[in-house]
Amino acid sequence: MQTKWIRAKPLFSKIWFFLVFLFLLVVIPLIVVSAWFNWATAPVSKEGEEKIFVIELNEGVSSIGERLKKEGLIRDELVFSFYTRFSCEGVSLFDPLSLLKRQNCLSEKIQAGTFKLSPTDDLATLAGKLTEGKPLDTWAKILEGTRVEEIAKTLAEKFPFSQEEFLALAQEGYMFPDTYLFKTESTAKEIVTKMRETFDLKFTQELKDKAAAQNLTLEEAVILASLVERETRSDDERPVIAGILLKRLREGWRLEVDATIQYALGYDEIGKTWWKKSLTTEDLAVISPYNTRTHSGLPPGPICNPGLSALKAVAEPVESEYYFYLHDKEGKVHYGRTLQEHNANKAKYL
Repeated sequence: MQTKWIRAKPLFSKIWFFLVFLFLLVVIPLIVVSAWFNWATAPVSKEGEEKIFVIELNEGVSSIGERLKKEGLIRDELVFSFYTRFSCEGVSLFDPLSLLKRQNCLSEKIQAGTFKLSPTDDLATLAGKLTEGKPLDTWAKILEGTRVEEIAKTLAEKFPFSQEEFLALAQEGYMFPDTYLFKTESTAKEIVTKMRETFDLKFTQELKDKAAAQNLTLEEAVILASLVERETRSDDERPVIAGILLKRLREGWRLEVDATIQYALGYDEIGKTWWKKSLTTEDLAVISPYNTRTHSGLPPGPICNPGLSALKAVAEPVESEYYFYLHDKEGKVHYGRTLQEHNANKAKYL
């Protein structure tokens, strides 16, 4: 009987096939991705003039990347987004779990403001300018209804002057709330001047004339608008509440506006706020010309800096049959024609 021998395939041929497969599946794509990433993070050009680039307040990384690409300052917006989102403390490509614990990433450090950027910057240099550099201009958002002390704190954190410098120049009620783009080296005087100029621009002569038709001087209109700003929650209710307060004034009623008491009390150390939330019986009796529960007429000055909506409400109030109002826990307003109705609203909604 003749024996037939079968030759076994060498083991090394299987290993060779596996290595080739691994090379094609993993190594080549890594080489391609690496080459693409190196290209995408390189400068757009070897020469070129600097460009002014403005980052808006609260603008997202994706939007910034798209605009940088459009301006010819980076090669690829996706790489910009990836680079800034994953350049974080403690992140390592060799530790996948570290990607879940990202903190202090470049994307969180990008500043809003105006920058000078060059197409000769590589991605790392450009990102450094946006996160560590000092912008030429800095955004400052001033909210409606804030008092000058609150504005001073916001500005002193961004600009090279103290809260005291700002407060020495600022006039309560006339620091118009808006989103400003100031030079980073602005002085307190420059910022106060700009905010007052904005007030004069926004509170037009037409609105001033309408306020005068309500028998209000400019100062009285601003004082009343500051009360309306703090006492209201929406544009719809402001003209109605302005009308109620005007009617109480004309008929000799005390305004009894709790916001004026909050202003008189000043900073609340417990709540860490300039506007104490829960007023006690003792608070309501605070001795101050700003206490409109114990003093008739308007307080001696504005209690905050009102926005355009509150100023318009005072110039164009809505007449109604109401004398009272309150807000429930959800912020919805409830009106009352009589003290009896008002007390019923208190019992029902508070």
